[in-house]
Amino acid sequence: MARADRIESSAPRVPPGPRSRDRPGYDRAGGVARARGRRRPVPAHPTRKEEAVTDPLASITRSPQPAGPPVGLDQRHPLEVSELRQLWSMLDGGAIMVVEVRHRLWRSWGLCPRHGWGFLAMEVELRGGHPLTSTVLVEDLVGRAVRAVRRAFGRPLSGPRRLLGTRASCLTCDFVDLVRRGGEGNPLARPTREWLDRMRPLPALAATSALLAATEREWRPRACPGCLAGGGPLCRPHLLAGSVSLDDRRRTLAALEDLSGRLTRYGRSMTWRGPAARPEDRAALVEGLAWTGGWRAPLGLLAGREAAAGPERHV
Repeated sequence: MARADRIESSAPRVPPGPRSRDRPGYDRAGGVARARGRRRPVPAHPTRKEEAVTDPLASITRSPQPAGPPVGLDQRHPLEVSELRQLWSMLDGGAIMVVEVRHRLWRSWGLCPRHGWGFLAMEVELRGGHPLTSTVLVEDLVGRAVRAVRRAFGRPLSGPRRLLGTRASCLTCDFVDLVRRGGEGNPLARPTREWLDRMRPLPALAATSALLAATEREWRPRACPGCLAGGGPLCRPHLLAGSVSLDDRRRTLAALEDLSGRLTRYGRSMTWRGPAARPEDRAALVEGLAWTGGWRAPLGLLAGREAAAGPERHV
């Protein structure tokens, strides 16, 4: 045992190699190692500022708007390429599930009516009629509305207006605004031929119109009395526009709780071994999206024309 210890102790020890920043010629400020008179970059992790620049959602385009397919619920104001690209990035790229994006959608109560219905139409047309992402988002917003209306019971009559009002603008509207300012280009605003071919079924809006027509018997009686003279709760824009009585709060809370349950069932129906969706469950997606922004857009799409002049305003 002693001889083994002597052999091990007499073995030469190999010193560890120097770290990158300890090597001669390493420039700490520039992150460049100089060897044999030449400069070569040393790979390093990007900083937070560099990550924000390389993020396709953060590097907003400022290039002139190219021509694109006329898509949109508002035929006088069709969706432009920059709008479609941004909506597709949230749908196909999964950006709508990013924490920062979701928090922004909470503050703005989703997208504006133009882009909220455009997002739903894009998913219905291009995802085989299974709007799971839109259902998850609307279910999230309706659940937050239920909690907000419950909190409003112990507050003055102005409580719902403060709790249900927007604190941020529409994410897609901000994107398009930066596009129109002009400047450096961005891939999100420059459509490729492959992308245009993928968007080809979208202008017809056949599947979206079929969804609205098939569920109209369910959602029309539950529509906002201020929008369609229905028997449902006041939509969020009408709650914000006028005084809300205690009875209105009770009716709104009961209707939103029922809507939240039907949205949950509809979302589960699109998952593995989920329950079968009932007609009222499929109509819940239309009701939830219309509650957040008003009923003008679905009416215009169902009639095949614009329901009223000009796009809706996000409140």
